Amino acid sequence: LGLAVRRGGAASGDAASDGTASDGGSGGGLAMAIGPAHEGLARRVRPGEEASPQKQTAAQIPSKGDAMPEPWRSAEVAFACAAQVAGDWAWRLTTISWRLPLQVTKMIAFLSRLALYVLLLLPALLSVAAYWAGVGKNIISVRYKKGGGLRHSCDVWLPVAAANALAKGETPEPTAPVAVIIAGGAFVIGHKGFVSMMCRALRCAGFVCISVDYRYWPQVSMDGMVEDNDLAIGWAVQNCAQYGGDRKRVIVVGHSSGATIGSLLLARRASSDLTAAAAAKTAFGASGGAGTAGAGSKPQQRPQERQPQQREEGGSRTPGDAASSSSWTCSDIFGFVGLGGIYHLHDAFMDHLHGKGIDYTIQRRVFGETKLLREDRSPSVLVRAQPAVADRLPPVLLIHGTSDKIVPHEQSETFRATLLAAGASDVRVVLREGEGHNDPVIHGPLMSDHGIVRDVILNVRRWRCLSGDADDGSPRAAEVREAAAAASEDWESTLAAAFWEELKALPSFPRLPRSLIDLARHITPF
Repeated sequence: LGLAVRRGGAASGDAASDGTASDGGSGGGLAMAIGPAHEGLARRVRPGEEASPQKQTAAQIPSKGDAMPEPWRSAEVAFACAAQVAGDWAWRLTTISWRLPLQVTKMIAFLSRLALYVLLLLPALLSVAAYWAGVGKNIISVRYKKGGGLRHSCDVWLPVAAANALAKGETPEPTAPVAVIIAGGAFVIGHKGFVSMMCRALRCAGFVCISVDYRYWPQVSMDGMVEDNDLAIGWAVQNCAQYGGDRKRVIVVGHSSGATIGSLLLARRASSDLTAAAAAKTAFGASGGAGTAGAGSKPQQRPQERQPQQREEGGSRTPGDAASSSSWTCSDIFGFVGLGGIYHLHDAFMDHLHGKGIDYTIQRRVFGETKLLREDRSPSVLVRAQPAVADRLPPVLLIHGTSDKIVPHEQSETFRATLLAAGASDVRVVLREGEGHNDPVIHGPLMSDHGIVRDVILNVRRWRCLSGDADDGSPRAAEVREAAAAASEDWESTLAAAFWEELKALPSFPRLPRSLIDLARHITPF
């Protein structure tokens, strides 16, 4: 009935829009709405046709080519609008009546599996939370935005060398690579503590790890998340040296939605760098090259730095206020690592999430109400629209599990193809067979299976070899450089042998049974 009313209203609306009717024009549409028995009342009388007494009212309606009196025109338009509105609402109610129970059922199943998953791993997850909250040592909590809120903070995980130097009151040597890690959480429920086990593993290998906390939806949109991480990365670049970090080797690591935010931030920053460079070039040309040494740029002021307050075994966490700065460019970033990221918010991906129980309404609230807005928040679309962005991006490593249930690994493969087509020089994809969405931050560390961390370490070493930087003191420096530059498959084994000491330092505890982790992988909705 709703469909009939909708079609009838649309037909009569079309006829009313130009004031004419052709052989049953609006009458045919009205007949669909009110039924065949009243078709004669709705049909207009053709010129020269005698109207019967029963059809006298209809005959008084002006026929084709005659001027329609204003009262009749107003009545017809009003009826057409009313029929259209009624049809639309009837269609919506009909759709909701069968879609809503289905989506509620899917959502209940999704949340039930998530609850069962958490219950299964609860003892291990509580141990991780306890380690982050107070048991772990040499973790410093700072604020990267002066005057910011509770979420504008980050944890600095110190490697052994830096921790020992600070304990003696000395300034550590700024030689360690720095990993700025952006946690995931479906853009809604993330926290910097989610990546604690990955930070623990990386700092055992000599990295300074900075896990970023930032605001999530509904507090801010995706653009607000990008702004927060922009400030956090700027703070890390400016201040990592006082914690023993080498500001020339700052990498950005993002997991899940954190990979989306990190890659989107880098793409937008690269686009901004291009705009600034073009503006500087224009200003240089306009002035004839005189007095334009600082065109398009502002002197960077080093933010005030506070003395780090370490947290010893069982100590309390005391946030401090450090001034924030977003004055950084893509050239300050040594590399980007995306773990199970979303790089294109296209309709097919939204259909995939809808099938998992995440309704379109929720997705539009988080990703953006319009397709244009969602594409503006998709790194892949930005690179495709502005290919020059790819040339300014740092080396990229994309790691994805083939059994990821929530983000298909095609996201990483397609993003790699987009970057290479745009001219990016160093983009790698590592597909880990049988692993799921949570393996980088939960499953792998709980089994002391550090395959993903190993990939990150070796690729960072490879990037350094290719950059022509120092040899890291390796006795096999020449062999390592040659293997890193080669396109062969044995570069990884060569680098692993050269930096075996770092890989051997990765944690060997805890060791949950693989059978338990496999069960968790089967239960989790992610």
